[in-house]
Amino acid sequence: LKLRGQRVITEFSKYNNTLAFSAGNEVNHFVPLGEGPQWNGPCLKKFVKDMRMYASKCRHIRNVPIGLIMADTNREENTLYYNCQDEDDDKKDDRYDYAEWYGINTYVYCNGTASTLKEALGFQTLEQSFASYNYSIPVLLTEYGCLSQTFPTVDGYEAQRNFNQAKWLGDRSVQNDFAGGLAFEYSIEAANAHTPFPFKEFGEQNYGIGYFSPADCDDITIPCEYKRTPSFYNLQRAYAQAQPENITMDEFEPDVYRTGRSVCPDIFPKLNSFHWGTDWRPSLICPSLSHELFTCPAGGGSSAASASATGNNTRHLTGKALLCIIILSTIITFIVLQLLEVTRSKKYHQVLTGRANLLHTKNGNDTSETNSLVVSLQKNDLDGLHNGYLSIASRSDSE
Repeated sequence: LKLRGQRVITEFSKYNNTLAFSAGNEVNHFVPLGEGPQWNGPCLKKFVKDMRMYASKCRHIRNVPIGLIMADTNREENTLYYNCQDEDDDKKDDRYDYAEWYGINTYVYCNGTASTLKEALGFQTLEQSFASYNYSIPVLLTEYGCLSQTFPTVDGYEAQRNFNQAKWLGDRSVQNDFAGGLAFEYSIEAANAHTPFPFKEFGEQNYGIGYFSPADCDDITIPCEYKRTPSFYNLQRAYAQAQPENITMDEFEPDVYRTGRSVCPDIFPKLNSFHWGTDWRPSLICPSLSHELFTCPAGGGSSAASASATGNNTRHLTGKALLCIIILSTIITFIVLQLLEVTRSKKYHQVLTGRANLLHTKNGNDTSETNSLVVSLQKNDLDGLHNGYLSIASRSDSE
């Protein structure tokens, strides 16, 4: 698991549209019956720590935040645990004990008749909970969109969610605690749906805001077409009404009481109380400088096709700039080749003239050896030019 996580980070950090890495999704659900989050929490937290340590030590890996996603159970304990650091640890690596962002899958706005934030009591309670934590890392609602039969029927589709929480996430008061969220989900999962196609009846697992049609499509032999439900357009309108503040990193100043670590809940054992076998397993070798730059293949169509992974300190090479470099390199190569050919031709002419004169003096009008020498030199000249071009072209490509 440690090596697999490092491979994922190494591979995907070079793409500038990779926004974050998640160490796991709802791992707190995978515990024996009757056990609490402390049963596997330390293992997940150690994985987050190992991934953060690896990324921090590789200077050619772009800094992408590493966090995790939890189901909304034991809300306070889990939230505080992944933002805390063991108080008695003094090792420098222990500064990686906590996550860089925290995601929570929560379905708390389930009353379809509530149209304002004040009426959505479950969402209000969620907001109040996180306000009380004085959290110092970003929090995302990584799943939201509760299903309920209290939502209205629209165009024959039952229980169409209005997604008001997508609009509320743009409110300044809500943004104090939540950095955004992800509506769940894009398409209805036919395998989990317990209602007939095209899913117009209410289903407890029909979270999708659309579905693929026809029912037996596989996109191999039968093409699939995405069909939007009324919930799709409700979400679209809610996003359009959101008014985010869009503060830049340079402008952002967190409140003083939200700059420290949370207090670790007592139910969790300390990480250093375990013997971790992964500590003795070597990590991947950090990627080289060539890993930093990713260029989209020709025809990508975007001016942001190539992006440096070193951040603001490295300029992005656009497609036009690369084309100019290639053209310039070709012109320089051609000029160098012509100069080489002229130089070598003069040299060989001098050699041939001297050799021919020598043969003429020695053998009279017998020029057979001279002709043989001319053919030999011309062949060597062509081979030399060919090898020189390959050498110049290789150097140009590498530079």
